[in-house]
Amino acid sequence: MARQFVFAALCAGVLVAAPQAGLGIAVAGGFAVADGRAGARLHDATTPATGDCSLACTPSVPTTTIAGEALIFLGQYESSGCDGTPTYDWDFGDGTPHSLGPSPRHVYTAGGDYHWSLTVGLGGGSCTSGATIRVVSTLPPITNPWPFAYVVPTSAHKRGFNGTRWLTDLVLTNPGLADAVAAVYFMKGGQDNSAAAAHPVVVPLRHSVKLVDVVGATFLQSDASGAILVGCDAPLIVTSRTYDDTGAGSYGQGVEGAPLAQAIGAGQTGWLTQLAQSADPTTGFRTNLGLACASGECPAVDVAFYRHDGTWIASTTVALAPFGFQQLDKVLATLTPDAIDGGYALVAVPPLASPVAVRFFAYASVIDNTTGDPINVPAILAPSGPE
Repeated sequence: MARQFVFAALCAGVLVAAPQAGLGIAVAGGFAVADGRAGARLHDATTPATGDCSLACTPSVPTTTIAGEALIFLGQYESSGCDGTPTYDWDFGDGTPHSLGPSPRHVYTAGGDYHWSLTVGLGGGSCTSGATIRVVSTLPPITNPWPFAYVVPTSAHKRGFNGTRWLTDLVLTNPGLADAVAAVYFMKGGQDNSAAAAHPVVVPLRHSVKLVDVVGATFLQSDASGAILVGCDAPLIVTSRTYDDTGAGSYGQGVEGAPLAQAIGAGQTGWLTQLAQSADPTTGFRTNLGLACASGECPAVDVAFYRHDGTWIASTTVALAPFGFQQLDKVLATLTPDAIDGGYALVAVPPLASPVAVRFFAYASVIDNTTGDPINVPAILAPSGPE
């Protein structure tokens, strides 16, 4: 079966889509191929031939990595009519000794742009290919993440009500044509997270990277809940699943990472719908309310609860630390003993006298008391008019 390729130009380590599929773009004696399933390969277009021997270098090397991490350089080639055993010569471009292995591991110790090259010899002929790899040495603070930032407003590695045990898997998907570097931060509940450490993740082009049990395995938190902020140097698709894994299988809710630009600001109001509470805690539903601050300052958030017919139930105020998180479990039960079905809440920070850049996210988790199965309800800004 013929493989389908998307061809792209390689310029300073960045892949740019070519105008037509099926056309290679010459770049410094070669052309790049972005394979939707296998990643990027660089083909040498200046292959010398000896007799009937035809040789082309097709190494596979990521375009981006992180300083201190071991990276595999795949020494691939294509040949026709060439006899003998191939030889390899890798120059990593950082002044370290060359490697003569077919697929060596290499660690860049400092950030920067490095031009690597591979020379393959076989049957009296040789070919050489190379490209630039970007090495990231420092990650931005949570207070000033990379230009593309997303917030997953809920995550956990924690025991819950009725014997539940909640875990979160985080998935980063790169739809672009170049590798991306993400900085992942955990905004732990009940504290100021302005100094939260970043966990680096390289997301290769057209790949998804799953961080299983991100709170427990990545951030080593054994009994915690919070929000997750993902900063990236390129656009990503950020998704997650928070689930209970105490049964024979698992069940849970998908929660998308919302772009930081979609946060609720001062003077804006978010609506949370589908809220429910049973008068009997062993049947029906319960509602948890979550708030995540995505800025260095978040004045107290006002929350007003209503029945489905607009009748006011009660109001509360929730204090949030910088880049902080709070979840109010069974929040309706703290306000009224009545059963609620189809209620809603309004969440807002009043307009401020001083120009503070407030950004926060809100959600409700409506949970079946019998099974523990939840649904996620993100806060929505009321539409201002027809599109």
